[in-house]
Amino acid sequence: MPEAYTTDKHLNVLGSSTTSHAVAVLQASELLPQIADEKYPGPGGALVSLCWSPFVVEKNAIMLASPDSVGLKAGVEALTRLLK
Repeated sequence: MPEAYTTDKHLNVLGSSTTSHAVAVLQASELLPQIADEKYPGPGGALVSLCWSPFVVEKNAIMLASPDSVGLKAGVEALTRLLK
C-alpha cells in the first residue's frame, strides 16, 4: 500500500469501489481474497472481508462491500445480527 495511507485505529470500510475511495484502494491492493462487483456477489449481495494491516501494522480493516445500496443495507443488517 502507498505510504500516503495511514491510520491509528482499526477500520470499518463500507461501500463499493465507485462510492468509497477506501474500498477502491483495498480492492485494488490485492490484499483481499476476492472483490465485490456486479458479478459477485451481484446485485443485492454483499461481501464481508477482513484485511490484516492494510495501511499500518496491527491496524486491521473490516470491509463490507456491495455493488448497490440494497446489498450494502443487507450486509450491514447481517453483520449487526452476528454482533448480538
